[in-house]
Amino acid sequence: IKRPLFIIAENRDKAKDWYYDLRLFFSRNNLALLTEPKKNVRFEAENLDEKAVWLVDGLSIMLENEAPIAITTPDIWDIEVPKPEFVSKFKMSLHKNQHLNYEQFVKDLSLQGFERKEFVSSPGEIAVRGGIVDIYPVGWENPVRIEFWRDDVESIREFNSLSQRSIKIFDKVEFV
Repeated sequence: IKRPLFIIAENRDKAKDWYYDLRLFFSRNNLALLTEPKKNVRFEAENLDEKAVWLVDGLSIMLENEAPIAITTPDIWDIEVPKPEFVSKFKMSLHKNQHLNYEQFVKDLSLQGFERKEFVSSPGEIAVRGGIVDIYPVGWENPVRIEFWRDDVESIREFNSLSQRSIKIFDKVEFV
């Protein structure tokens, strides 16, 4: 595919089916699922429309790739989409061996609307235990575990929230 492609599915479930089917052939980094969640997620600090928050991950994929595939539903056209400059204010980028203030990082996540829990199970939640921060970013299928050694990012892994098993190791992640 040499240019962006939009697939408009009948409803959210069919859009997700398209997304998972296409993941068999294309990298997740080239697929943007632009649908709203089934349940509400709290995002108080940033004052973004909740529907728009769910679009951010997909919009980021579209901005970063020359030929993304966007899967959506007709109701997408009713949502006011924030400008990329506005969205980028809330984007967090982490990479392995990055030096950052651990305490400030956790505080920033809370200020961006992530709800602190004992364990993450839904998008919009964080859990903090020692030098480990679990984040369930909006628009992600699974949470991410960031392991710190003092103020340095030691590892970044996507994991299954039920089994706690690692799914994928990242050198760098971006999320809103």
